Amino acid sequence: PLGNAVGNALEVKESIETLCGNGPADLVEHCLVIAGYMLRLAGRGERWTNEDQVRELLMEKLNNGEAFERFREMVSTQGGDLSMVDDPSLLPQAKFQKTLHASETGSVSQVAADHVAQAALILGAGRMRKEDAIDHAVGVEVFVHVGDAVQQGQEIARIYANDETTLQDAQQEVLKAIQINNEAVDALPLFYGVIEG
Repeated sequence: PLGNAVGNALEVKESIETLCGNGPADLVEHCLVIAGYMLRLAGRGERWTNEDQVRELLMEKLNNGEAFERFREMVSTQGGDLSMVDDPSLLPQAKFQKTLHASETGSVSQVAADHVAQAALILGAGRMRKEDAIDHAVGVEVFVHVGDAVQQGQEIARIYANDETTLQDAQQEVLKAIQINNEAVDALPLFYGVIEG
């Protein structure tokens, strides 16, 4: 998964942290690259086409709070509740949390998104059928990515659940998702290529 969070409230919280300049490195990098392409496509002069200048401008917007303020403005314009934006602890909270730890020292060789998604689905963060209700409080945070070095006992994921049975079932899926190898593994690229034209 991009970033760490899977699940409504967890993703909203992570998005707010990212807009405040404190998001997971891979998510911040992804957002900077995509926003950079958007600005360059607008093509309004050198400031918008020079990659280094665009990146500098975008980082400035994250770090000085302008990106977060723009998000607040968007939420307000759409009639959203700014109290949750300003204090993410007001977002729905799960009753149970379980932190998972690395069973061995090594390199993360796999984080299978399908197993993470299945865990979130089991918890109620998604729908099996369109009639199903979504539980906005539940989900999964994955703290490691392919290529990361981990130590035995290190936190690798956290599960947020409102039911102990679904927590146990989701735990099995997350443990299947994260594989650790005793040999070094290269990190996966965020982008495999860019098609322009």
